[in-house]
Amino acid sequence: MMSSAKISILTQATTSGARFFLGLILARELGPEAFGLYTMLWLAVLFLNSIHTSFITQPLMSIGSQKNNIANNRYIKLTVLHQLIFLLILIPCLLVFFFGIDYFIGDVAWQVMALATLYAIGYYLYELIRKILFLEKRIGRVFILDSLVNGISLCFVLLYASYYELTIANYFLLLLFPVCLAVVLEYRIFVKLAEVGKDYFIKKTRESYFFGAPLFHTALTQFFSSQITLYIAALIIGVAAAGEIGAARNILGLLFVLFMAFENFMPIQANYAYEKGINSLNKYFINSFIKFGTPIILICVAIFFFSKEIVVFVYGVDYLYASELVRWFVVIHMLMFVNRLLTIYCRTLALGAAIKLGGVMSLVMSLALSYPLIFYFNYEGAMLIMLMQQILILLPMLKKFNQNGIVKI
Repeated sequence: MMSSAKISILTQATTSGARFFLGLILARELGPEAFGLYTMLWLAVLFLNSIHTSFITQPLMSIGSQKNNIANNRYIKLTVLHQLIFLLILIPCLLVFFFGIDYFIGDVAWQVMALATLYAIGYYLYELIRKILFLEKRIGRVFILDSLVNGISLCFVLLYASYYELTIANYFLLLLFPVCLAVVLEYRIFVKLAEVGKDYFIKKTRESYFFGAPLFHTALTQFFSSQITLYIAALIIGVAAAGEIGAARNILGLLFVLFMAFENFMPIQANYAYEKGINSLNKYFINSFIKFGTPIILICVAIFFFSKEIVVFVYGVDYLYASELVRWFVVIHMLMFVNRLLTIYCRTLALGAAIKLGGVMSLVMSLALSYPLIFYFNYEGAMLIMLMQQILILLPMLKKFNQNGIVKI
């Protein structure tokens, strides 16, 4: 029988892989301009999801995992109530975001806004259900639900695209059904919410808020230091720029899946290594860099030299210019790999200040330079901003790594 850790990694790979292939299909079917509009809508959904994670799912996984909260099960019901309140705030916020895109950048049909909002609601509910199942150690159930949702989504999109013209509106509609099916199958989480009680609600709501506030700050920093660049590019260059940048980034999507998978096992192994001393921890990270970095670098080199052929094969000739952007993303993703390892390293040593400093430096640079660089240098300016973001995130963590005598800078 597979261990819980292996099932968790397989579940992550299944979900991320499905989203990767759905993104490739959609980009090919829509073309750069329509895909650019979809990319901006989806980034808005993900931005609010990061806030959802800060105040809903992360407190659930941390506070809810305490023995007294597992025993009475009230914290899970409390989190569901928080989720429903969050949705009441989410709907107008998301619509304001969509209307902003419509007003400043490109036309967004009301049908697209409505279906994107409905899908976002289902998506957030499903993410909560997954975390509750993880908390209850029902990881096999998560894998089954993810396989069901991802399998149906891929089949629906592939079949529809084979016979009809795929649009943003019907894409969201196709994805909405399997997510709603998963929510209905786990309807039990919405039962007997009144058992939470007023006093418990007030006490734990305050606790969850103070837990989530720093994470909310991080979510804002990450959005304005990274995703805002794509919106500015769409505003200055055109909506198609967001599509071409998004499509180029998707080519490296499977590597990002691997980076996310590191979070499933490296923090635990890093803590085990640190129990033996700092030298053992340093050795673990150097070995991890060699073990994982070697194949990642080889893959990146191959993508760099064959970017044109890969882009034309995956997306078609409409995205030919994206092949130049892919080469930028190759370098950016190699830096992301180093940053992911160093982030885990700094968290193991409780060096959160270095991580925060890198994020703040990246934020300030992005807000100050994104508009002028993109205005004067177009695509190259946007890519330069993204590259500089990763370098600024890297420097404070690399300095901490250097203080332990590993590297000299």
